[in-house]
Amino acid sequence: MANYFMWDYLYPDYKFLYDPIDMQKDWNQTLVTAINNIDNHLSLAKMPSTKHIIIPQKFKPIFDSLVFYSKITDNLGRLSNRFSVEFTEIDSDYINVCGVPLKIENFN
Repeated sequence: MANYFMWDYLYPDYKFLYDPIDMQKDWNQTLVTAINNIDNHLSLAKMPSTKHIIIPQKFKPIFDSLVFYSKITDNLGRLSNRFSVEFTEIDSDYINVCGVPLKIENFN
């Protein structure tokens, strides 16, 4: 497994390069899919998953726009009714998905 995974804010349709039939149409699906893929990698590797995501506050607008995100409080939420979400003041280009770094590129 890589040291970190990556998701590009400006060009999230990376799947198009590999399989145009499987290309996701909704922008927000690509981030949720990246998160699900990390969790699936952990499952396949027989590693425990915390089902917890820690996100720097600067990425909160992205998550607020996700169809599958439910806000509980200003700093807590649920994603796909599968992951607990916590926003933190740490300034980083990475979100922590079940203990695995996911780098968010090209976000202003």
